[in-house]
Amino acid sequence: MPVHDADAVVHALYEGEATPLIEAAFPGTTAGSKVDRDKLGKRVIGDAAAIARLEQIVHPLVAAARDRFLKRGRA
Repeated sequence: MPVHDADAVVHALYEGEATPLIEAAFPGTTAGSKVDRDKLGKRVIGDAAAIARLEQIVHPLVAAARDRFLKRGRA
């Protein structure tokens, strides 16, 4: 049975689609077209507003990936 792995989706997004969006919101947190998770963590951990901003970027992308997964499963 197929399982949607949201954590794996986030990792893929951090190496692709989300990278320029995160760089625009948090300059200097990407390297080599990938999100540098350590740099991003240092920018957002302990800052509720920054975490909320990151969630506004990532959560819709994860939801879209989930919806595509479910649509493929129904097909």
